Amino acid sequence: MAGISKNNPRVRELRKLLRDAKFRLECQKFAAEGIEVLKECVLTGNWPLDVFVANNHPISKEIDSLLEGTEVTVWHIEESIIPSVATTVTPQPVISTFPHN
Repeated sequence: MAGISKNNPRVRELRKLLRDAKFRLECQKFAAEGIEVLKECVLTGNWPLDVFVANNHPISKEIDSLLEGTEVTVWHIEESIIPSVATTVTPQPVISTFPHN
């Protein structure tokens, strides 16, 4: 699957969710970085809305398997986009969005 660009509306929304608290409240969504956070949420029944994974990263197969058969959309984004979106010093290849309850 081809990766999506940094200008994609979903990628722009993801960047804003990670950086803007007011926007998170308006959208009633939040974003979390990392595979472990995603796994813990899924194990406790807290399903993400979307998952963004670095295109061609080895972890992308694990993500696809974890979410197979669900309604969760997995977006494969160019690996070079992750640092411009992520807020951590060492960006994770996986960022998920969740409903804010």
